[in-house]
Amino acid sequence: MKQRLCTTFLSAALAFCGCASISIEGWSLEKCREIDLPSVAKSAGGIAWDGADCAYVATDDRPALLCRLKLKFDSDGVLESAEGKVLGIPEAASDSEAAAVDPLDGGIWVAHEISNRVIKYRKDDPALAVSRELKMPPVLRKARKGRGLESLAISADGLALFTCTEEALACDGNRATRENGTYVRLMRFVRDGVDSPWRPDGQWAYLTEPISGGAWNTKSGDASRNGVSELCIAKDGTLLLLERDFSCTVMPNFDCRVYAVDFSGATDVTSLASLEDAAQFKPVSKRRVLRLSGFTMYEGMCRGPDLKDGSETFFLCSDGGRGTPARILHVKKPNL
Repeated sequence: MKQRLCTTFLSAALAFCGCASISIEGWSLEKCREIDLPSVAKSAGGIAWDGADCAYVATDDRPALLCRLKLKFDSDGVLESAEGKVLGIPEAASDSEAAAVDPLDGGIWVAHEISNRVIKYRKDDPALAVSRELKMPPVLRKARKGRGLESLAISADGLALFTCTEEALACDGNRATRENGTYVRLMRFVRDGVDSPWRPDGQWAYLTEPISGGAWNTKSGDASRNGVSELCIAKDGTLLLLERDFSCTVMPNFDCRVYAVDFSGATDVTSLASLEDAAQFKPVSKRRVLRLSGFTMYEGMCRGPDLKDGSETFFLCSDGGRGTPARILHVKKPNL
């Protein structure tokens, strides 16, 4: 009964307001637009911009799909529309939750949450066969089911890659609660060139926020949670991190927050078998730069093209899960 009431409230609220309410800290949304995702990509888990007029979306459908979006922009450079096309079902796909375009050859790297694999595909390969795979550290075998890899980001020069799990590994402590956040390992990999293998280059502890609201009751129990949904690297090299919280107050609500991550003084925790003893390490620090709170579940993020005035932009996508809107939000970082 409670679940039906929550669903009814959510549907009514969506019909009334039409989009998520937005509050900004540090960024401006003066030049932005939110559009619906094409129907072929309405289960978007991650989004990746190709540096021109296309973006690629990895869906968390079953089967998972890889889709291409043809983007159109207005005279100021703001996203105006997107047309979608399914490229196919990637080999070995399992709940695809993040994507990143390889700047060195245009290939698409995809993070799969169930298998915790990061695999590269050639977008011109009709079979979307495995082209290359990132070798993950053994500690990732301790990822909780359904709380594995949801994020992926590659630097503009193509020589550094970041990923992390949604919530703490089983060896690293508890999942997020209403009292405490959860520790995840930000994992960095580097390489010498497009044909060189990625190699581990450090792990750092990141503490999420606690769950913000009350229980989200479903047939399986309380579905409320908070964790890391995406990573993105800005032009200046700053790592941006998207936390996605869903819980229930009067009605279900999504609280999606973007943080700028500061590694200054943080401990490389690669050698630590567990993060349960917080006295053994110093986590990275963070500063919130964007908050989106309402009924749209943003869980993908990537860089976008600069606007006509030179401002840096980013795309956020929502996957349309739990009866929520499936959208792309174009946001701007002020060109100060």
